[in-house]
Amino acid sequence: ALGPDKLQHGGARASGGNYEIGYSWDPSAAALAFLRAGTQLTVSYAVQASDGLAQSSSQNLVFTINGTNDAPTLSFSQPLAIAELADASVQNIAPVRGTITIADPDAASAPQLVTGAPVLSYTGGALTQAQTDALTAALGTGKLTFGSASASGASYAIGYTWDPSAAALDFLRAGSQLRVTYALQATDGGSQAPSQSLTL
Repeated sequence: ALGPDKLQHGGARASGGNYEIGYSWDPSAAALAFLRAGTQLTVSYAVQASDGLAQSSSQNLVFTINGTNDAPTLSFSQPLAIAELADASVQNIAPVRGTITIADPDAASAPQLVTGAPVLSYTGGALTQAQTDALTAALGTGKLTFGSASASGASYAIGYTWDPSAAALDFLRAGSQLRVTYALQATDGGSQAPSQSLTL
């Protein structure tokens, strides 16, 4: 994509005792996302001039591509909704597990996942402060945990488990939803992916 046949030159043009030769380096599209900030990829051509009798010493014509930091990207599927039980006075929801994928082709090490505080919302009306506090403690704070990142090429898979405590859910109305949302961001130490919401 970047090499031998990508450098072309024109004919010599006389200018006094000198000759000027124009050149064009026209590389093809190439996968360069692996370049990290502070690194360089160079393409060098050894160039010599000859008059048919003798040659000049070789000099290198060097093209340099400077690497930049690419922000990681975050992807995951939202988990399925959970049904309220007929008797949900003390409903103990089974652990919910899933996988979050972070892609970062130029990361020197596994990106980190940053998690915001859980946010509780209810579509069936207003919750009292006591309800909000009790439900956040049972369903939110400290209930979302992550495993270690598993690398596969430029992608990293991180398993998660949401394991809430038993909670009083009988107040839920038909057609309403109680949601626990966590804002997730991936960072490689130099930049962050846009925040995305994981909602249970």
